Amino acid sequence: MKVITPLEMKRVERLAYTAGYKDTDFMEEAGRAVAEEAYTRGSRFTIICGKGNNAGDGLVAARYLVQKGLEVEVILLFTEGSALFQKQLTAYQALGSPYKHITLVEDIVFKDVVIVAIFGTGFIGPLEGLPLRVVQKINKIKAFIIAVDIPTGLNGETGEVLSDALKADVTVTLGLPKTGLFLGYEYTGNIKVASFGLPDIFLAQAKASYELFKGKPLFPEHKRTWHKYQRGYVLALAGSEGMMGAAALSTEAALRSGAGIIRLLIHKKDASRLLYLKPEVLAAFLEDSVEDEWARASALLIGPGIGRKESRDLLRILNLGKKPLVLDADALWWLSLKAFNPPQGSILTPHAGEMARIGQDPQAFANKNDVIIILKGAPTIIYAKDKIPLIMIGAPSAMATAGSGDVLTGIIAAFLAQKLAPYEAAITAFSVHSLAGQIAFEDKGFGAIASDFVKAIPAAIKKLNR
Repeated sequence: MKVITPLEMKRVERLAYTAGYKDTDFMEEAGRAVAEEAYTRGSRFTIICGKGNNAGDGLVAARYLVQKGLEVEVILLFTEGSALFQKQLTAYQALGSPYKHITLVEDIVFKDVVIVAIFGTGFIGPLEGLPLRVVQKINKIKAFIIAVDIPTGLNGETGEVLSDALKADVTVTLGLPKTGLFLGYEYTGNIKVASFGLPDIFLAQAKASYELFKGKPLFPEHKRTWHKYQRGYVLALAGSEGMMGAAALSTEAALRSGAGIIRLLIHKKDASRLLYLKPEVLAAFLEDSVEDEWARASALLIGPGIGRKESRDLLRILNLGKKPLVLDADALWWLSLKAFNPPQGSILTPHAGEMARIGQDPQAFANKNDVIIILKGAPTIIYAKDKIPLIMIGAPSAMATAGSGDVLTGIIAAFLAQKLAPYEAAITAFSVHSLAGQIAFEDKGFGAIASDFVKAIPAAIKKLNR
C-alpha cells in the first residue's frame, strides 16, 4: 500500500475534483468511515472539533452516531470555520443533538470514546492555546481516543511534534496513509486505513514516498529428499568474551527458522565458549581450513557480539568472496570505520544510531552499494536499490530488549541459506520476528526476553505459512 505526503493527497484529490467529484461527497464518506470505527469502541462519544475540513469529517461522524441512537456531544473550539465545516455543523444542529463552544478545558466532560478532529494532515507548527490544552488533557484521561486522519499536532509529512500531539488509540487515516503517521509512530496507535470514496483510478496516480507492507511473506520450499546441507548451511561469525549470548541467540534463531545446519567460527582457545550454545550448533575452528567451510556454506551470519578490539577474523571471512550475507551489530561498527565495503546483495540490520555512525542516508547507501538495509525501529523500514522504501509494522514494543536484533539476524541468515532472495528474506524474516515477538508478549507481557522470541519462531512460521 502506498504511503504518501499530505501534499500528494491534495494533488490527487484535485484531479478528482477536476473530473467532477464533489468534496462534500468525500467528506460524507470520510465521516461515515470514522463513525463505523467508532461504533465498535463504545456507545458514548465526545467529538472535539477544530474549524477546518478535518473538523467537518468529525461532524459527519457525529451525525452518523446520533442517527444510530448513540449518546453524542460535540465540542467546538472555534466559533467559525471553513465553508464545508459550517455546512456540516448546520446539518448536525438540525438533529437537535448537544454541542457547545468552549473556551476552557474544564468545560469538557469526556465520555467513554473521544473522537479528535481538531487539525488534519495539513497542520504545520506547534500546537498552541486552547487546542494544545485540550490535547494535553485528552492525553491524561482514560477514554478510548480516535484520531481523524492524523493525531492533532503531528506534522503530516515529517511526523514532527513541536509542542505536543494527541496520543491516539486508533487513527482512522483516509484514502492512503500519510508519511507523518509512520515518522511520528509514537502518537498514532493502531492505524486503520479507510476509504473516503476517492476512486482507485485516482489513488493509482499517487506518487508513493514509502510502501506499507500488507502482503504475505514468501517462504522457501522444502523437498522431502533433502539432507541438512540442502536445507541450508549457515556459517556464523558471532560472539566474543562477555558476548556469547549474541552468538547463542543468533545461531539458535537460525536453526529455529529452518536452517539445516549451522557452524560457529571460533578460535580453538575459546572452545569452552561453545557451552553457551545449543548442542545442535557445531564449531568451525578459525585455525583450520575456513575456506572449505566457507565453500560449503549457503549463507553467512557476521557481527553479533564479535567485539570491537580487532577486525582480522571479520575481514578474513569477507575477503574469501561473495556469499549471501547478513551483517549486524559489531560488523556495522567496523563498517562505519570504513574497514570494508559491504558486499553487493548483502543485508545490513542497523538501528538508527548505527545508521547515523555509517553516516549516509539509508536509501542513498542502499543505492550506492546495492545492499538491503533493514533499519530497525518502530516502524522498521526496508531499503533496497532503486526500490521505494518499505514500511514494516507489527512488532510489539516489548521487543525493545537486549538480544532482539541478534534473533532477527539469525532468522535472516536462515532464509538466505534456504535460497530466498535477499529482499524477500528481509521481508519474511521481519514478519517472523515480529510475530514471534507478539506470541511471546501475549504469554509474558513486558517480561518477554529475546530467548522467548527464539522459542516462538516455529509457531510464528507455522501461522504465517499456512
